[in-house]
Amino acid sequence: MKILFKLSLFFFLFTNVSNADLVKPNSTLKPFDVLMIQLNSLKNNNTPYEDAGIEQTWEFAHPINKASTGPLERFKQMIYGESYKILISHENNKIIILKESAKKFVYKVYVLSKDKKRYYYIWQIEKVEREGNLKDAFMMLPFKEPSQTLLQLMGVVVSAGQRFASIADLQVGDGNQQAAVGTTVAMLERGSRVMSAIHKRLYAAMKKEFGLLARIFKLYLPPIYPYDVVGGQRQIKQLDFDDRVDILPVADPNIFSQTQRISLAQTELQLAASNPQIHNQYEIYRNMYEALGVKDIDLILKKPPQPMPKDPALEHIDALAGLPFQAFPGQDHRAHITAHLNFLATNMVRTAPMVTAAVEKNCLEHISLMAQEQIELEFKDELQQLAQMQQMMQQNPQIQQQMVPLQQKIEARK
Repeated sequence: MKILFKLSLFFFLFTNVSNADLVKPNSTLKPFDVLMIQLNSLKNNNTPYEDAGIEQTWEFAHPINKASTGPLERFKQMIYGESYKILISHENNKIIILKESAKKFVYKVYVLSKDKKRYYYIWQIEKVEREGNLKDAFMMLPFKEPSQTLLQLMGVVVSAGQRFASIADLQVGDGNQQAAVGTTVAMLERGSRVMSAIHKRLYAAMKKEFGLLARIFKLYLPPIYPYDVVGGQRQIKQLDFDDRVDILPVADPNIFSQTQRISLAQTELQLAASNPQIHNQYEIYRNMYEALGVKDIDLILKKPPQPMPKDPALEHIDALAGLPFQAFPGQDHRAHITAHLNFLATNMVRTAPMVTAAVEKNCLEHISLMAQEQIELEFKDELQQLAQMQQMMQQNPQIQQQMVPLQQKIEARK
């Protein structure tokens, strides 16, 4: 490719002209002359008056080009737009011929803008073949609007890309709120296939990276490595990173957005509402609040009261009120059973089957706990021996055979 440099002396004549002396297209001007007239005019745009360079450039606009970009005021707005304002008052330029023929020339124009940034344009100049004053004059290739066919093709490509990536807008809120849970989950999975794949690969990469770090710590960490944190001194051991411990990310690779967390929590809530007796309502509502990102959940959600040991009289009150109560280790089981039997003998309880069932259930709990505590007292040494043998069984499986007689002895006493 030939590199062409501007001729300063020749083009000085074209950059210092008045409005009446604008250079007009004619057949004597060569393609390179036309290009340099436009570049130097835009470089010295406000000489000898404001926007004189744009007006000179307008003179060499093809008639068809003028029909789509004119009149002159509109053409000025286009030149001051983002695409062409770089040419106005630029500092320097360099031209390379890409293609030349008898009727058409293609140039690559490098421009150094006034803010010291480099750009380039593809400049096409073609000979006018139509009859008239402009015949055989070289002018800028006519500007054509984007082809409607290309625009439609671009729309097809964008639509196909959205379908492939599953990123088309999914109006979940506009759907049927009573739809089956499986349907909603399927819609979410379909709309998040790409992000789910990306998230799972990030999860796998994080697992691999943690594994490499664990191997480095295993090989090069001293037996005990102390480090200070706020509130005290801590230490880490080399054995913490041996092959017996797996280093895994805590994140769930199947959940990658808050929307998905909320949808899953809402699904749990719907399932729990269908059969509340077998669900922990407190934990389900807590999961929902956590998915929503609510802070200070304990101030909003009441924790269910934890069962506490009670005396027999309070247990009788709970039984009459239909509240749950239970036996606890360490209580005076005989005293509780005696009090419950006296309570069951009253006429009020005899005519209340639900109260009777609750008190009898508590009596059986006390009997079971009393038997367990008796076993722990009688076979204290044997139970300690069994615990030690269970720890050793991981290294010596034959110890399991020695445990069988002790287990049979304890079970026979029950």
